[in-house]
Amino acid sequence: MNQQVNNRKVNTFKTIYLLVLCLITIAAICFGTFVHTGTGFNFGFNFGKHITKEWKEADLSSTCNGLDINMNVGEVIIMADGKSSISFEGKKAMAPTVNVSNGIWTLRQKTKNKAIGSVFTGRGRLCRVKVHLPSDTDLNSLRLTCKAGDITLRDLHAKSMDLSVSAGDLDLTGSTVGQLTAKLSMGDFDIKDSSIQTVETTLSMGDLEAKDVEIGNFSADMSMGDITLKSKTDLSKATMDLRTSMGDVSVNKEKQGSKYHVTSDPSDHILDIKNSMGDIDILW
Repeated sequence: MNQQVNNRKVNTFKTIYLLVLCLITIAAICFGTFVHTGTGFNFGFNFGKHITKEWKEADLSSTCNGLDINMNVGEVIIMADGKSSISFEGKKAMAPTVNVSNGIWTLRQKTKNKAIGSVFTGRGRLCRVKVHLPSDTDLNSLRLTCKAGDITLRDLHAKSMDLSVSAGDLDLTGSTVGQLTAKLSMGDFDIKDSSIQTVETTLSMGDLEAKDVEIGNFSADMSMGDITLKSKTDLSKATMDLRTSMGDVSVNKEKQGSKYHVTSDPSDHILDIKNSMGDIDILW
């Protein structure tokens, strides 16, 4: 009887502790977003007139084998659609600089956003950057940092991707990637119809959904949100370490409680997923 009472006390304390931890995490993320995006409590939108700008193939003067993009505020779309250009649409002061060296296209947005409203309601309207690549482009690397804005990646081939988003969603579709590293502070991460050898991702607040994917090794560390992985390949011989503090683990529609661990020798795939608050659902 005393043991049951003690267990209830421990579980109650654990629940309260995790809730407090999540509230602190949310507050820290919001504060960090305001600081790193340069957001203050000025509700004005003083960024000059709305413009469109385009860098065509002749301006870029080099076949692209790498992308290095750093944005403060704005939506970024990268697609291999048979073209070779970069376009910008938005406020004049938000336009990035574009440089090309040794096949690497570098984009830098120096202007910081000073309006709190634009982070949550106006980031797409303030600025949109589109990068068009030839269909046969094989990138050695794609490095992208965006402090506030949604990221869309379509039909890309890359040996490595290093992606970081402070506030915004990340969408990767129809792509083939060797090594993918992704860090999101506040936003959802969607992967669809893609083949990735190795995934390492960290999400502070948001859902991760990977559907119709071929993945070798998959590592995820999540603070608050659900994760769903639907693999095209058989994971019956995979080594899995799945654990959640507040949520359920499900493997091929069979509930496993809050933890699931299986070791296969030899192992075709390794899945290492930790979730502080949220469900883990693995399907194949």
